[in-house]
Amino acid sequence: MAVPKLSDKDKQIVSDLAAQFAFDPVTEHDRLFVIVAGKEGMGKTHLACTMAEVGPVYVLDTEFRAGLVTSKFKGVQKATVRSYKEMLAAAKAIVSNQPAGTVVIDSGTDLRMYAEADYLEKTKMEKVWPQWNWAEVYAMCDVLFNIIRFSKTPFRIVLTSRVKEEYQSDKPTGNLIPRIHDSLPYKADLVLQCDRKSTTPPTKVWTVRKDGFNGKDGVEVPFGLTLPAIIKQLR
Repeated sequence: MAVPKLSDKDKQIVSDLAAQFAFDPVTEHDRLFVIVAGKEGMGKTHLACTMAEVGPVYVLDTEFRAGLVTSKFKGVQKATVRSYKEMLAAAKAIVSNQPAGTVVIDSGTDLRMYAEADYLEKTKMEKVWPQWNWAEVYAMCDVLFNIIRFSKTPFRIVLTSRVKEEYQSDKPTGNLIPRIHDSLPYKADLVLQCDRKSTTPPTKVWTVRKDGFNGKDGVEVPFGLTLPAIIKQLR
């Protein structure tokens, strides 16, 4: 099969891009992406807000209750968002007008629901069908992350997520997994999930489900640590 040839216009574009090429600067994970998963009331938002130790935190609150937590922290600002378009608008406003810091999406579970609702409104469909059309919904979710991750000013992202029971071949595995679209954990640098240990009395612990720093998962992290402290410990 013949290799397609570039048009003169495309050749010029490639030539211009080559002239502008530069390697990414060495950074200390200034665009870090962290997922914090767990059942309701397990401290996900609180852990995300501890990023205020290392810079401003901007919380996009979809659950209308983050204020109880954010009020405990200095350097944390909160905005309530009620739709997919409001989330995109908030993200664009933050990366355009605010100092570098951490954007907290609270929660990623609702982001998927907002994107689904917006998709159904645009397509005039009653449900997302056939199954592969979900890829279009997930691509809408990715737009939000791309706005933040590819902004000129480097921002970190912390996404909170509720959990759901995992199924394989229509059978429950007994495991809980983040209730977000499947590709997000692959894009994250760190995935933490709050679990209860069967001690007397039961205790909570953060379990590392993905660790992009050294590749070790299944590690348990003390519950009292802040998120910057956990990141420092795992590096």
